Amino acid sequence: MSVRFFLDKTREKKRGDGDVTVRCAICIQGKRLTTTAGFSIKPEYWNQDTQRILLSYAGKPVMIGSLTARELNSKLKRIDSFFSEYEDELRRNGQTVGDLKSIYNENFKKQKVETTEEKEELPDDIRKRLSDFLEEQKDKNSWRLATSKSMKSFQKHMTDFFDYKHVTSIDYFNEDGTTYFVDFLREVKFLRNSTIEKYTSRLRYFIRWAENKGYTSIKANFRPKLQKTKKPIVFLDWDELMKLYEFSFPDVGTKLTLVDVHGYEYEKRVGLEKSTLERVRDVFCFCCFTSLRYSDVENLKRSNLFPGYIQITTVKTGDSLKIELNKYAKAILNKYRKDNFPYDKVLPVISNQRMNDYLKEMAEIVGFNEAIPVTYYRGSQRVDEVYAKYQLMSTHAGRRTFICNALMLGIAPQIVMKWTGHSDYSAMKPYIEIADKAKEDAMLLFDKQ
Repeated sequence: MSVRFFLDKTREKKRGDGDVTVRCAICIQGKRLTTTAGFSIKPEYWNQDTQRILLSYAGKPVMIGSLTARELNSKLKRIDSFFSEYEDELRRNGQTVGDLKSIYNENFKKQKVETTEEKEELPDDIRKRLSDFLEEQKDKNSWRLATSKSMKSFQKHMTDFFDYKHVTSIDYFNEDGTTYFVDFLREVKFLRNSTIEKYTSRLRYFIRWAENKGYTSIKANFRPKLQKTKKPIVFLDWDELMKLYEFSFPDVGTKLTLVDVHGYEYEKRVGLEKSTLERVRDVFCFCCFTSLRYSDVENLKRSNLFPGYIQITTVKTGDSLKIELNKYAKAILNKYRKDNFPYDKVLPVISNQRMNDYLKEMAEIVGFNEAIPVTYYRGSQRVDEVYAKYQLMSTHAGRRTFICNALMLGIAPQIVMKWTGHSDYSAMKPYIEIADKAKEDAMLLFDKQ
């Protein structure tokens, strides 16, 4: 698969203003699409090597209309990531590529601007307002692909509710209307309270936007009370981390005898190549030894490496962090020092979705089958389930693993926060509680002697 961005200089003279259209070429399974990326720039602002806009030119920040170069580069990255994940999904499911033009237009082309006559026909159309809200906020805040997908899910639930209750105006969502929406998500969509709370928060976000635009006079101040429980913090303790770090993976097709959470044996064939499992393990372990999020390890380049430490600006929060490297992180970097990865990246990072899938299989093979109880609520109904640890593994478990082990090793929370970028001490509280509980359990070992 390839996604390439380039300047269409054949149209430069036709524009007459010196700007050149940025175009996007996509190729998946032999099917190709070349289309506009949705904006034009001056040729001197473009870096063909990185296929991105320069952040500054002649000492001044580059602006394209009302948007910064960083915001537009984020859009290009979203396009690249979206089609990479789309191809991965096709490969996993054995499917063939669909209509690339329709897929691109649906996810990245702005809706056409309605005529004055069309606007007058539907002055309070809530579907139009919701669509405008999502499109405007996506461009303004440079949403990542995961955020865009999540907001599309919110839009789908909202439009389904519009049909269910025949909602046509934002004014519907006063306290009673919001309560009906909560009931719909619980009784019709069968969602958990934690998920419902997320969608009601986004509804308030939408209402605040509409109020600022003058589309409604209602206030986004109603918060329905929903019973919730804390999610378990899934991480690897030091022994588990060392077991994974040193594990020798079997060849693809090898039949293994494993044990489930209830202690019963079952057989499993290894479905991934040994080299794939090793690369996933190495990237995950690097997060475990540095505290990096997936977005930051995926974006880590050789320019971020310095003797004994890495210097990064985080993708999620924009924090500038200096993270000293321990011997384990150095060994992983050294393993791939001679490899050439796209965009001068230092590690073989695959898409987040694929990595999450592969992490679960990797952790199952290694034998991380500890029973993890999960409790949640649907309305007032409590639901208790038990999962094996490997089933709950994700890329973010790497960051949690770093924090928990650092605290259990006795490193002060204030120092850990310097590495992780946490500015709020309360965000560290759940991890500190885990470290304190581990110390308490360790002390009890003396009583058994």
